[in-house]
Amino acid sequence: AEVFATSIARAGHFLAVSELHGFEAKLERLQALLASWTPPGIVYCALIQELLRLEDELARRGVRCLVYHGDLSAEERRAMQERFLSS
Repeated sequence: AEVFATSIARAGHFLAVSELHGFEAKLERLQALLASWTPPGIVYCALIQELLRLEDELARRGVRCLVYHGDLSAEERRAMQERFLSS
């Protein structure tokens, strides 16, 4: 197999990692980041359960988001990917 090695640096993109404890602390940090960036963006969660909780809370706060995880069907994943790329 061919191996590609390249930098993750991309114009207009950034990667941030924060060590936070507890859902509320994570949510508050995300809210601060959302206030400073221009959509679209990607937020990673370790667990699907946490992702779905985050989706519910963001929706409650008026933030539109898409979820993409391994429990989605191939069709659902493709639809989410297309929606993200067109946003």
